Amino acid sequence: GHAAIFLHASPVRPRRYVTRLSPWDRQVLLSTLSSVLRDGGFRSASLTVFDLTKREVVFEAARLRPEDVGRLARQLARVDFGTIPLRTLREGPLPGDFLQDLVRRGLRGEPRPDALIFIGSRWRSGQKLRTLDPALKEAAPPAFHLAYSLPNVPEDTDAVTSLVKGLGGKVFSIYLPKNLAPALRQIRESQR
Repeated sequence: GHAAIFLHASPVRPRRYVTRLSPWDRQVLLSTLSSVLRDGGFRSASLTVFDLTKREVVFEAARLRPEDVGRLARQLARVDFGTIPLRTLREGPLPGDFLQDLVRRGLRGEPRPDALIFIGSRWRSGQKLRTLDPALKEAAPPAFHLAYSLPNVPEDTDAVTSLVKGLGGKVFSIYLPKNLAPALRQIRESQR
C-alpha cells in the first residue's frame, strides 16, 4: 500500500523557550518517520512536513526516496518558531482548516493513499477542529496519529488529534520507544 504521511514539525517534549527544533527533536522525528517507512507495511509513501503554528508546508515529497531524507533533515534544522506572520494570525486559515486542506491534497496524490499517518506532538494543546467536512471523512482511508505525549498528564485534544478522531482514526500516545512498536503493528494489521 501507499501511505500519506504528515509530519508536524514541532518539539517532541515541552521546553520553556523554543525558537528552533533541537537536534534531539529532529532525531526523534526522523527516526519515527524511518520506523513508519520500515515497519508500517507500506511500499511507498508521500510526505508533507508542516508547521501548524504558521500554517505552512515546510517540505513535500510526492514519492519519498532515500535521498530526500538529507534534504528533510536540513529543512527541519531551518524551521523557526520565533515569529508568526501577522497575516496568518489575522486572516487564517484556522489550524483545522489548514489540516483538512493538507489531507485533501494528500488524497488527490497518485497513487491514492491506503492510510493517513500523522506524526507529531500532542502535548501542545491548541485550537480544536471546529467542523469536519463530511466528504473528507467519507473519502479518507484509515487515519493514525503517532502522538508524542507526556506520561500521567491528561491531554487536551488539539487540531491534529481531533482531525484524526473525526476521520474515525486512532491516536497512539508515544512517550517511550517501546510505545511505537505496538502502534506500528496495529497500523500494519489494519491493511490486511
